Amino acid sequence: MDNAAREGRYPDVILLDLSMPVMDGSAFLERLRAQWGTAHPFPSIVVITAVITGSDAVTLGVDHVIVKPFHVRYLLDVIRKLTAHSMA
Repeated sequence: MDNAAREGRYPDVILLDLSMPVMDGSAFLERLRAQWGTAHPFPSIVVITAVITGSDAVTLGVDHVIVKPFHVRYLLDVIRKLTAHSMA
């Protein structure tokens, strides 16, 4: 996020795995929401995970959840749909 602000390049979509070393996806989301400024639209969040354990897009507060394994075409379709507003 600091690099985005420094470079003036903000993402439209963030792909996020919930199981990451050091900082898990939930902690990342919490930090991102706390630190994201209001000058730029909040990016769409796509969670990519192997297992959903009671968490879905609504409870996570994200735009989409993709369960592994998945086909890359599906991921690209999701990204296209989420970024259609910014390309118009």
